[in-house]
Amino acid sequence: ERIPYDCLGMVSVEYVGEDYISILYNDISYMGGAHPYSRFDGITIDCKTGKEATAAQFLEKSDEDILNQISNTMGLDVIATWDDIDFYLTDTEIVFFYRMPNFWEDVILERK
Repeated sequence: ERIPYDCLGMVSVEYVGEDYISILYNDISYMGGAHPYSRFDGITIDCKTGKEATAAQFLEKSDEDILNQISNTMGLDVIATWDDIDFYLTDTEIVFFYRMPNFWEDVILERK
């Protein structure tokens, strides 16, 4: 019996400015189970360099300090890595999220 597998990719542009563009991806895959699998990814591009921006550029903290703060705020048992946590920008904030939906609430910090 042939089982169809579907994949849907949704993209939302969260921030566009002269300095950065920030995009949120949601990849949804159906692999034959009762529910689809969903994963979020954020990417923020520096418009001047064309390279991906880091969260440290917006918070005046090290990546390690940011991961510690986000992990503690989310109540994680261990310190997350950038494979677990991602972010996107808004006009005034940086929004951190766990890449798997519905596990932890987003952590929103004012961006510098």
